[in-house]
Amino acid sequence: MAASMDGEYDLNDLLQPGSDAPAAVAFGQPPKRIKSAPAVVEATNVDLDTIMANYQGRNRIDRLIFIGERCPPLAVDAFRLALGLIKAETMDTIKYKKTLFFLNEALTHRGLPNEDTDTEWMDATQRAVRVQTDKLESELKTYKNNSIKESIRMGFNDLGNHYYKCGDMTAASKQYSRARDYCSLAAHHLDVHYNQIRVALASRDLTPVSNLLTRMEKRLSADKAPGLYTKSQVLWALVHLSQQQHRQAAAKLTNIPITNAAHYADLVAPNDVAIYGGLCALATYDRTDLKRLLDNAVFREYLELEPLVREILRSFYQTKYAQCLALLDQARNDWRLDLYLAPHVEPLLAQVRRRALVQYFAPFKTVDMHAMARAFACPADVLERELVALISAGDLNARIDSQHKVLRAKATDERTRTFQKAVQDGAMFLTNTHHLLLKVHLVQQGLVVQAPGGHGAGGMDPGIDLM
Repeated sequence: MAASMDGEYDLNDLLQPGSDAPAAVAFGQPPKRIKSAPAVVEATNVDLDTIMANYQGRNRIDRLIFIGERCPPLAVDAFRLALGLIKAETMDTIKYKKTLFFLNEALTHRGLPNEDTDTEWMDATQRAVRVQTDKLESELKTYKNNSIKESIRMGFNDLGNHYYKCGDMTAASKQYSRARDYCSLAAHHLDVHYNQIRVALASRDLTPVSNLLTRMEKRLSADKAPGLYTKSQVLWALVHLSQQQHRQAAAKLTNIPITNAAHYADLVAPNDVAIYGGLCALATYDRTDLKRLLDNAVFREYLELEPLVREILRSFYQTKYAQCLALLDQARNDWRLDLYLAPHVEPLLAQVRRRALVQYFAPFKTVDMHAMARAFACPADVLERELVALISAGDLNARIDSQHKVLRAKATDERTRTFQKAVQDGAMFLTNTHHLLLKVHLVQQGLVVQAPGGHGAGGMDPGIDLM
């Protein structure tokens, strides 16, 4: 992590293990200058109690910190809840100190007294970490001396889990990797891959997850390991989302039965599946696919948890674009506070709007831009700039009459298109015919390698006179 030119540090970087932020933060002293949480969202309907109820483990802690960093009105409560969870569920003293520092920064901005470090918990946790580390390393040494392969594997896993709980993701990853050499069953390899995925998620780095999931799929069966298979589908969706492959993300999320929600509770909530899947589908599906999605019995159960997303999908399908876009804008700030969705909210909403403009114009040859502006609840000049951008990008085959404010579809010469198609089909027929004649002559001259059954390539018998 690098500091900015004026010596400022970002909260996300400070919360990463192995950060090169000033050591003073780790010891409870403020560095020379810390960048305050960016005021991204000032008004939101996000409920922190819902966050506490819907998520588990580090995912819940990371989401609270994410909200605290980006939403000043919720910062104090979010950081306090995160601190409580860090103390109750982890042994991560570094994250505790850093989160406490930023809590006190938020309190200072509000003119409230700062909170003191819980030195009793800190001392007890640090002692427990040392004792547990020594114990696990001693046990692993014993296992190695006894050459018990399964015990050695479990010893490395136990050490990895211990470092994961302490927040040392680098050490955890090393221990999980070492366990791979002692795996004897497919389930053992799956555990190694998934543990490394957990480390990647805790480090907020989805880059290696794709390769790990590919390796998992070679040994993964939906019948033998339904829980892990469901997790893999959700993880693939998160990877596709991070890579802006929205259609693939939607395909994964819209076919996960809600009865499997307990299997991915440490990753996302069922509400997230509805939001991520619905928004990705809205940005990439055509009307036929969208209708199929609305009729999808599996995904409909998720939409029952998020009526707003269901209404957005229906409004778009029913061409109520102004209503659809208004509902999207209503949910925009809440989605900006989502750990995985936040970086993609603006690109997705922009893509939905582009698709709405193109879909609105599709059935017409000419459209009054004033009427179109009313349908999208925006000024005509703003709409014109958007249409110009769509035409320039090749997404809209039309021309704009700026004087009369009319959008006209470009005329297509059907006669010319028909002749071009005929010429292309004729050229393809000649090419295919030449290939067939060449193959026939090769067979007649005995130049085709015969299959074990005695027939040449393509199933033809070289003994038959084809000419």
